[in-house]
Amino acid sequence: MVIAAVIAVAILLVPVVYVLVRAFSITRQEIEFATPQNGVSALYLDIQEDSVRSLHIVFADGSVAEIKRLKAA
Repeated sequence: MVIAAVIAVAILLVPVVYVLVRAFSITRQEIEFATPQNGVSALYLDIQEDSVRSLHIVFADGSVAEIKRLKAA
């Protein structure tokens, strides 16, 4: 009986933990070009919960443009 209760609690907690981990984790996607494309040498996206939180554009001359909050279209 105790084993069944422990398994039931584990089954109920796994989805909750998964949602919490996704909510608080941020993934950085890096796209770097071997040769600059229209003056852009790299893109960096910070992604949280399936949405882009910030975008960094690195230009061929070394300057960086940063967009912090992206709004949905």
